Amino acid sequence: MRRREFIAILGGVGLWPSRATAQQPQRVRQVGVLMSYLESDAEAQEWVRVFVRALDSLGWRDGVNLKLHYRWRGACPEMLRANAAELAGMGLDAVLAGATPAAIAVPKWD
Repeated sequence: MRRREFIAILGGVGLWPSRATAQQPQRVRQVGVLMSYLESDAEAQEWVRVFVRALDSLGWRDGVNLKLHYRWRGACPEMLRANAAELAGMGLDAVLAGATPAAIAVPKWD
């Protein structure tokens, strides 16, 4: 019995370094959130909270394996287009457009 235990331990130790080096750090995904509403809009804030909870339930956590970049309409509607262009230039993995005006403002990119 001792011989089997020794061989099992020896085999496990031999595999341990290769398992440790095989793990790679996970890349942090960059996601833009473009909202067609003022940041002070309570309903829009609730939509963002629901979105973040849904991501969390799927294992995506802001500040851990995900970075959310929020942009809001601002005081004037023209800010929406400027914020959309800013997000487009950031090389994001995805953009959430909160409502049709935000989706229209997002420039088409490949």
